[in-house]
Parts: sequence; C-alpha cells; structure tokens
Amino acid sequence: MGVLPGIPKRIQVSSCCCFSVRTACLIFGWFGLFTAVMNLFSLSTGNFEKNLPQEYQEMASKLVPKLFMTNLMSGLMSGALLVGVLKNKPKLMYPWIYMQFIGIVILLIVEIIIPFVVVAGFISNDNNDMSVLGAVLLFIGYVIFCVAIDALVIYLVAPVVVHCRQLSEMKRNQLSQSA
Repeated sequence: MGVLPGIPKRIQVSSCCCFSVRTACLIFGWFGLFTAVMNLFSLSTGNFEKNLPQEYQEMASKLVPKLFMTNLMSGLMSGALLVGVLKNKPKLMYPWIYMQFIGIVILLIVEIIIPFVVVAGFISNDNNDMSVLGAVLLFIGYVIFCVAIDALVIYLVAPVVVHCRQLSEMKRNQLSQSA
C-alpha cells in the first residue's frame, strides 16, 4: 500500500510561513496539543456552562461530553503527530492528516449548505427588503471568503502531508539500501 492512501500525490510545498515543513509540523502538533489540553481543562472545571445564559445551560451540559471527547481525540492525534515527526515515524502522522481532510470535507459541506439556509430564512420571514443586488454582492463576498478560508486550511495541512511523504520515502530508501 502506498504512502497516505486516498491523499493526492500532487500536494507539494517546500515550506510553510517561512518554516521548513518539519518545523511547521512541530508547530501544528504543539499548538494542537496545547489547545486541546486548555480546552479539556476549561471543560473539566465546569465553568463552561456557568458563563452561559440560563436558557443555554441545559443544552451546553449535553454538549460538554461531546466536546470533551473531541478535544481528547484531537490532543491524542496532535501528540501522535509530534511523536511521528520527532521519531521519524510517518504512520503516526496519518491520524492527524486524515482528521484534517475530514475537517476540510465537513467545512466544504457546511459552506455549501449555509447559502441555502440563509435564503430559506429570508423567504420564510417574508424579508423582501434585501435587494437582488445586495443578495448577489453578499453571495459573492461569501464565496470569496470561503475560497480564502479553504485555501488557508489546505495551505496549512499541505506541509504535514509533504513531510509525511518525505519520511516515508526516506524509510523506504533505507530499507532498500540495507537489503
């Protein structure tokens, strides 16, 4: 089986924000681990629900266990990314990479659904005050915003994919030379 099955091989970058791809991977891993730990700490103190208005506290209390598990998984995947980079074990980077690609797919689905929800909201509220030109300009701005966000997310995931491929190729070359 090839390196990163299902991920396009044409993803190629040599750096990310002036950092090498390895350094970018370490930054993303440490940042992900830090934010997950901080979120877990915040959720475990119980202050999350108390700071919300009364009408949202019941819904928030149902949401906390899901957020806790999500942050726990995110922290574990960020930790695996760090270990994979530091110990040159590319397979430990796979969960983080696949989690990011799943997130990109979900982001794209949400970006496609939101305009329909907004239009349905305008129609159901009999809100005809919005001019056609205003609606078109709003939609164009929304599309530009979505494309910019998607490009940024892909730009930040690409170095991890590239470094994972580099490590895999390095290991494959070491195995072929020792054989």
